[in-house]
Amino acid sequence: MPKQPGPWMLVAAFGGFFLVLFVVFQVTDLEFFRGDPERGGSALPVRTPSTDQAHRECTRWVVEHLRLEAGRVHSLPDYTAWDLGFDRYLVKAELAGEDGVPARTYLCRVRLQGEAWAVESVEYLR
Repeated sequence: MPKQPGPWMLVAAFGGFFLVLFVVFQVTDLEFFRGDPERGGSALPVRTPSTDQAHRECTRWVVEHLRLEAGRVHSLPDYTAWDLGFDRYLVKAELAGEDGVPARTYLCRVRLQGEAWAVESVEYLR
């Protein structure tokens, strides 16, 4: 009959498990994983000069990539934006035609890299 693991083996296994959990929680509690609170982040919609600039950049990108005539469409002033933190923003906005009727709704993810804005993704909702 094979020898069964003794109670010390079980204690060592449980102790190792809890040691690993302790190390994981200590590492993930570092500021590197939590982010820098000075660089923003909000689950609620916000409106700041940075989100205004993100909105303008997204509108410029959408008009350029849809090959729309800049004079024939304009961005509606009402938009929703979220600060994702680390200079990243999510903008939901609409473009309207000359008659003011919303023509295209989009969701844009944009990042501020130094002094330049970079559009990471655009999803057209309608």
